[in-house]
Amino acid sequence: MPVDFLTKEQEQRYGRYASEPTAPQLARFFHLADNDLKLALKKHGEANQLGFALQLATVRFLGNFLLDPTEVPAGVISHLGQQLGITNPGMVLPHYLDRQTTHYEHAAKIKQLYGYRDFHNQPHHFQLVRWLYTRAWLSSERPSLLFDLTTAYLVERKILLPGISVLERVVASARDRAIGELGRLCKTLYILTYIDDEGYRRRILIQLNRGESRHTMARAIFHGKRGELRQRYREGQEDQLGALGLVVNMLVLWNTIYMDAALNQIRQEGKIEVKPEDVARLSPLGFEHRNLLGRYHFSVPEYIQQGQLRPLRNPADPND
Repeated sequence: MPVDFLTKEQEQRYGRYASEPTAPQLARFFHLADNDLKLALKKHGEANQLGFALQLATVRFLGNFLLDPTEVPAGVISHLGQQLGITNPGMVLPHYLDRQTTHYEHAAKIKQLYGYRDFHNQPHHFQLVRWLYTRAWLSSERPSLLFDLTTAYLVERKILLPGISVLERVVASARDRAIGELGRLCKTLYILTYIDDEGYRRRILIQLNRGESRHTMARAIFHGKRGELRQRYREGQEDQLGALGLVVNMLVLWNTIYMDAALNQIRQEGKIEVKPEDVARLSPLGFEHRNLLGRYHFSVPEYIQQGQLRPLRNPADPND
């Protein structure tokens, strides 16, 4: 399965703020409990307090830490600043990046204290792959929906989101494996049925013979230039194949019409019993009675134009 199944909207909102969080989201992910406030207020200066709280709320909401922890909506900054008692959080926040390593240290501390884990840590990665495989096997969810469900799974279990291409490949791989296993199951059922059911084997052999008969007829018709496509471009090759298909269909139609006429005549004469099971074995794919070489004339006799058929041959008459 291709790994570029995500929509533009999914790519834009993955691991980042796409818009202002809603009121329920602010209440759920951006509320600082007593322990959160205690940890944040221990930091030196209002900028560090606000930055620590922002990183904590961000990883809860998005599932990952931002490269620039200050790239958050104004509503989030105001909401957290109010809880921390900071008068003007929008002016304070830019100073959080004055020391380049501070936000990395805060992120590591949050991971340690709140139990966040890296994506490839075991056994959590194995559990994720097993969950994905089971979900893909039991449901018919689109890969894009499966991607969103996987993102929610990681956020809920405090597993930091990987790069978007990494998660795409994991989802695609699990789905491909599930589809492959399903294909092997269908193949196994088919083989067991083929071995056990003689009638089933006979029907398949009949279909294969019919297909091969059609190819044999096409090869006989397409005798010119040794049956090779000589056109250099796809359009020309398609024209050649289309013309071949047209001639094959014309010959099959001609055979069908005259086979039906012959059967009707045999029934009218009443000398031979026409059994339905024998008729079912007849094939309109024969061509030995047609001359495929020489000159072609497309003049149509008057009685043919009026809807009549050519006279049927008499097999007992050597001159017919």
